[in-house]
Amino acid sequence: MKSGVAVSKAKVELHQASGIVSQTVSDAEGNFELALPANGEFTLVLNSPGQNPKKFLVSTKGISPDKNDANF
Repeated sequence: MKSGVAVSKAKVELHQASGIVSQTVSDAEGNFELALPANGEFTLVLNSPGQNPKKFLVSTKGISPDKNDANF
C-alpha cells in the first residue's frame, strides 16, 4: 500500500491485547469507519491482497467522553 493511494476492499482490523475489537472493509474510495472504544490503546491493521500490512498505533486515552458521538 502506497501512502496517499486509495485502496478499495482493504481489510481493516482494530486490535487490542485481547484480540480483534472491530473489523470492516474499505469502500471503493478506500474509506472506512470503525467505532473506537474509550480509554484504550489499539493497533489498526490494514491488509490488501498483494501488499504488506500496514500497522498504526491508536490511543483513545484522555479523550473526553462527549467526543464519542462526534465523528472526529
